[in-house]
Amino acid sequence: MCESCEIKTWADFEKFRDDFLEETGEKEPNVAFRGQEDADWKIESSMRRQLKALKVIPDDDTELPETELEKARQRALKLELESMQCFQTVSGHLNKAHPHEWIAWYAVMQHYGGVSRSIDWSRNPKVGLYFAVRGAPDKDGKLFALNLNSLENPVKAEHSKDPDKWFPDYRRKDGKLDFSAYHKALQGNDKRIHWCTMRDNWIRIRTQHGWLLTCMDILLPFEKGMGNDGQPVAFKEAVIPAEAKPKLLAELAIRGIDGSSLFSDTPERAGYRQKELVTILESLQREAEEKKADTSC
Repeated sequence: MCESCEIKTWADFEKFRDDFLEETGEKEPNVAFRGQEDADWKIESSMRRQLKALKVIPDDDTELPETELEKARQRALKLELESMQCFQTVSGHLNKAHPHEWIAWYAVMQHYGGVSRSIDWSRNPKVGLYFAVRGAPDKDGKLFALNLNSLENPVKAEHSKDPDKWFPDYRRKDGKLDFSAYHKALQGNDKRIHWCTMRDNWIRIRTQHGWLLTCMDILLPFEKGMGNDGQPVAFKEAVIPAEAKPKLLAELAIRGIDGSSLFSDTPERAGYRQKELVTILESLQREAEEKKADTSC
């Protein structure tokens, strides 16, 4: 079920969150949230945007003819491998995983500025809201909520410190993880989404309560990967008017959700807080001036 509403106040946000959790009908719902500063943006990965910029796939998301599809996929996979190898060369200190442990590198690349086919979501709705209101002050934002259990036959990874419990679809008969089978699947046209929580030893992913959603087919648009033969899944979205962003940003800061807490591993963390405080104060000043003008009239 896909619904859209509007969030102008903190009470609106809480209602959006609570209604969605109730609508899942589950005692322990498996839900993820994502915020985007511009309501007009599609939900798509940085890799997909790069493929469009390089004309590997059409900018308007029209389907490629069958004769061109495999050629485009191979070019996309080559670009992805080159991007990952480049990132590993300059950022190897961020990840102690094996160079071929792709899903771990997807997470690091996604959170530290690399080009990745993955899309980051959060288990924490407040974190999702933060990313919807933190920038683009003149644009409406959007908050998305997705019930992961409603995806059709998703590829799952159990959240566990035991690697043998990761990727249940890709374990050998002896129970050990078969990364070669997983990598092979990533090079094909499996029309499913893989989702998992990632390792807690990355502070940014931990503080942002990160979920990672990845289309197994590198050419697949995210909305098509949700599956169910085109039938709507438990998915909800809310538009956040531009004028509501500063107040919601202030509400989040009161609750400990701001740039300095979510990006605590960066030298710029103090700058994030200062910038957001300036935004909040400017908004409150404008509001006070508008009220004063209305009163004088």
